[in-house]
Amino acid sequence: MTIVLFPQWTSILAHALGVGRGVDLVIYLSLAGIGFLWLHAAARLKEIETRLTDLARHVSLAETR
Repeated sequence: MTIVLFPQWTSILAHALGVGRGVDLVIYLSLAGIGFLWLHAAARLKEIETRLTDLARHVSLAETR
């Protein structure tokens, strides 16, 4: 929301970081954020798959007894 209200801040920050334009900085930060979210979702999915496998094993062993 701040970027919408004060777009000149992105330009100032971009120049301070050595990026040409503020919009480029916003794109770079957005791509980094999307990459982080993708990695987080992949890790969470792996955790859920592991828990589901453990649960299926537990139920299977309980039914055979």
